[in-house]
Amino acid sequence: MIIVDYDPLTPMNAGNINGHLVFGVTGHDVVTTVANGKVLMKDRQLTQIDEEKIMADCRQAAAELADRINSREGRGPHGNDPVRQETRQKA
Repeated sequence: MIIVDYDPLTPMNAGNINGHLVFGVTGHDVVTTVANGKVLMKDRQLTQIDEEKIMADCRQAAAELADRINSREGRGPHGNDPVRQETRQKA
């Protein structure tokens, strides 16, 4: 279940509520989320996880992935890339 803070520009009634829910409400409107009887977010604050730790872990994983990608630059999937070697030799 979600609780939203939604103030539509057009009238909302039983005949058009589905349209408002599908096209008007966005994730930014969600204030509180409850699942399996647990409040997961209250007043836009996550209650069940350490958001700062998760963001730090994600940033660390992203940096490690970028390092791995950048360290492979110039090599194909099985070692050196012959096309790049040939281009370097001609230069």
